[in-house]
Amino acid sequence: MLQIVSQMRRRLHWEKRRTVTGVIGALLVMTGVGFAAAAAWAALEPVVGAPGASLILAAIFGGLGLVVISLSGADTPPPIDSPLAQLKRGSAPQGRTARQDGDGGPKKDLPPLMEAFLFGMTVYLQNQKRKP
Repeated sequence: MLQIVSQMRRRLHWEKRRTVTGVIGALLVMTGVGFAAAAAWAALEPVVGAPGASLILAAIFGGLGLVVISLSGADTPPPIDSPLAQLKRGSAPQGRTARQDGDGGPKKDLPPLMEAFLFGMTVYLQNQKRKP
């Protein structure tokens, strides 16, 4: 079978894990930032006054927010190959090994009906690429 289904499952699992950890992390950070902001404001207020303390904390939180936003795109998602790319590459499906045919050449462990389907899909995709 083509690897696209397993690649999509891995991508979905990756997205779920990334979303859940992001939400939990954001809740914990917001709680901590709230307590830190209250403590910092209470410490700065006698020194620079209420407006000065608010401006200093706004600048700090704004800068940290920009850093976090810039770091959010650092992780690259797992790739999902198109069926045509998988057929051109001709690799054995993941989780299964290619067995040797009688003449020593590699043979994929696919039933004949699946081989016929893949052949038809290959011809269809090649014809679609030729059309303007």
